[in-house]
Amino acid sequence: MENDKRRAKYIDRRVQGQLAMRTLLHWVTLMLVCCIVSLALQFLLNPLASGQENFANMWAAQGPIILVAFALFPLFVSDTIRYSHRFVGPITRVRSVLRALAAGESPARIQLRPGDHWGEIAEEINLLITEMERLKGLAKAEQKGLHPAPLQSAAVLPETVVTG
Repeated sequence: MENDKRRAKYIDRRVQGQLAMRTLLHWVTLMLVCCIVSLALQFLLNPLASGQENFANMWAAQGPIILVAFALFPLFVSDTIRYSHRFVGPITRVRSVLRALAAGESPARIQLRPGDHWGEIAEEINLLITEMERLKGLAKAEQKGLHPAPLQSAAVLPETVVTG
């Protein structure tokens, strides 16, 4: 494709929104566990200090790390959304091609961007598109009264092994 940059921030809001929410859930869980463990360690290291003193000591030791984690969180979500384009975009394209095929249209072959996932599915759908175009060509030729010799299918299907 001529432009490898993604133009839309969200391709599939449902899927990408769920990914962002799961990233948030994982991050919040991590932060809570880290804070609880850090506070517990502080109490174990200094059991005679008051809770307020232990919390202040924990914050002095761990506060900068917690602040950095908060600062990095938007980057984590943004990267998750950007990375999800590699599998959400191809599936969205596959869905539109399947809709066009079901409507009897002749869609363009699927071309994925470098680094996209689901390349095997795109190749198989491209085989389907080629076969559908071949069959449409045969049907048109037959309607015109031409009876071309049957061609070998462009799709390569696995052979069925019969055991028994």
